[in-house]
Parts: sequence; C-alpha cells; structure tokens
Amino acid sequence: MLFGALPPDFSGAGIQGLRLLNALARHGVETQALTAQRHPASAPLRESVVGGQIRRLRVPARGWAWFLGAASAAWLLRHPRWDILHVHGLGPFAWLPLTLARRLGRPALIKTTVSSDAARFQPVGRLRERALSAAYRGADAVVALSRDLEDELGSIPGRRSQQVIAIPNGVDSDFFRPPTERERVTERSRLGLPPDARVVATLGRLNARKNTVALLQAAQGHVGPPVHIVLAGPDGPDASDRQMISAALASLPATVQVTRFENLNAAEVAALLRAADVFALTSRAEGMPNALLEAMASGVACVATDVAGSRDLLARGGGALVPLDDTTALWRTIVGLLDSPSDRFRLGRAARARVDSSFALPAIARRYRALYDSLLEPRPGSAGYTAGSLEDARQ
Repeated sequence: MLFGALPPDFSGAGIQGLRLLNALARHGVETQALTAQRHPASAPLRESVVGGQIRRLRVPARGWAWFLGAASAAWLLRHPRWDILHVHGLGPFAWLPLTLARRLGRPALIKTTVSSDAARFQPVGRLRERALSAAYRGADAVVALSRDLEDELGSIPGRRSQQVIAIPNGVDSDFFRPPTERERVTERSRLGLPPDARVVATLGRLNARKNTVALLQAAQGHVGPPVHIVLAGPDGPDASDRQMISAALASLPATVQVTRFENLNAAEVAALLRAADVFALTSRAEGMPNALLEAMASGVACVATDVAGSRDLLARGGGALVPLDDTTALWRTIVGLLDSPSDRFRLGRAARARVDSSFALPAIARRYRALYDSLLEPRPGSAGYTAGSLEDARQ
C-alpha cells in the first residue's frame, strides 16, 4: 500500500488506510505500507502494526511527493515479493510506482477521493494532470468511494467502466458506538463541556474544502437557548482560511459558545462524538468523510451539506442533507434537532443501523480481499477465469 501521508501526519486517507490494513490482516492479507517521513521527529522509519509494517521513506520538504514516488518505486524493485500495489489517493507520488507495476505485470489499484468538485481545492499543472490521467487509465481497478465518483471516473476516456468499483470507507463500529446517558455526562466532563449544554460538534481540518466557516456563519444570527459549538481539527495551511475563521468567531452572538480542539486522538474523537447532541459537516467536496461515518456509528443525529460522499451516507436516512451555501437551512435544521430530543434519537438510531448494514469495517475489508483475489485471477478469455471475486467486491 502506498500513501501520501499516514498518522501522525494529519490525513483522512491515512487514518482510513491504517484501519483497513488492520482489518485485512484477519483475511490473511500481509501489508507493507509505504509513505513519506516528512517530519523526522514525528515517527520512526519502520513501525510494526497489526497486519504488516509501515516503512517511512526519507524525502525532502520541497518536492516531497515526486521524491516519495521515486523512493517507493526503488523499494518495490528491491523487495520483489509483493503481489498487488494498492495506492491510496493519487498524486505525483503514485505515478512511478504505478508505471513500475504495469511494466512488471503486477496488478495495481487506486483508491481515490479525487473528483471534479475536490479538484477545485487542489489545482494541478498540465504535466501533473497528464501523469494522473495516464495513471488512472493504466490501473487495473479504481476504487471510488461514492456512487457519484464511480460515475465520474467511469467516464474517463480510454478506460473500461468495469474497472471502476464503488467501495465505501468503513468504520470500526465497536470503537465508535452510541453512549449511555452516564457515558455522555462523563465524556462532557472529560472534555470540559457543560453537562446541560446543547452541543454541536464538527471534525476536520479548518480549510476551504471542509468549509467549517459556514457553520460559524450560520450561527451568527442565533436567538434562543444557548448553543455550544465544538470545532475539532487542525488549521489549514492557507492564512486566508484562518482569517475567515477568526472573523466568524468574533461575529458570534453571546448565545453561541465555541470550544476548539486542534488535535484529538481516536479515543478523544470517540469521546467527543459521545458527548455531542448534533454532528455537522459543512464540506464543499468529499470523498467519503470518516468523521461523518464515525458520528453515525456513534448514534449522533447528523447534518451535512448535500455533496458526493456525504450524500451516499445520508440520502437513505440517518441524517439530514442541506443545500450547499444555504446557511439559513443549515442552522434551521441544526436548531430543529437541538429542540427535539425525539428527532435526534430517531436519526441517531437510523444512522447506527445504516452503518451496521453497509459500512462496518469487517464487511469493507472482505470486499477488498475479494477485489484483490479478482485482480490475481487469470484474465477473461484465459483458462481458469472467474468473475466471482469481482462480483463479491462490488456487493
């Protein structure tokens, strides 16, 4: 598996990838995870995890992605006992390893969150765009996290639509679970939140794509019982995003209090979700948001903007979707849930049921194992070919 970043570096794809790696171990999959050591003091070069090893490759700060690609390709040549290359995300770091896998006749798949919506927040130059397009066309399979993305990727010129497979992110539904009332009170005490507050939580990097500022802007006209908003996640790299967050915070009325947590570990995230009354996600673009999955598994009533990924999770129940950029509808929906414990309970229970039926991590790991098996089978028209594993991956 190849990653642009893994924890402790902040990366939703990395967090999800490590969870998948651990779950795949139960299906007999041994994994070597390759990534960059961009901050030498933060993580070791080699680390053992359940199901395999993490190898962090030294790269310079400038142009690190291209160097990671070259270092990863070199590592794959020096250690030839691998069957499949699984790339998480797609960037300059992926092009050389994918090209190498093609030359060696080894199957490769890309799990991607890239979409035309998300591309607006990470523009690419012409050379990089051509390299990424060639990588897509050359992969044996592309895993799309949402149905919208599956349709979009299936229309790329030069690729066969059957190469694109929708497999969503998964969530550990034992770790993220609904709380008892006593646990809710305990978690609020641990986090320093008032026991009787009406708590709205959001998780994610504070940047333009996650659009957290929209939640704060929506709350600026709040009248009525006090609301406590919890922002959990690090700042984005863009100074203008930080300035917008600061301006929005300064414009909140006295009836809206805000607590900020920049870095929470997994246990603290689970505690926050058990403490929340409502979870809000105001993203402008998503692949399939881990935070929303975790909130659903925790039985929290969820409100999200109607974008790909979030739409896959909530369109069939378990939460409310609101139009992008409609802050009036966003806040009206949030306050309506805060005012109605019965509606919160109903949505939270439906969200948990949706996770159990479609997004539990063990079931997602089984689908990846089936996809791996299909990629290692003989190709159509050759002896021994069967489409059974690929159908298992699609279900």
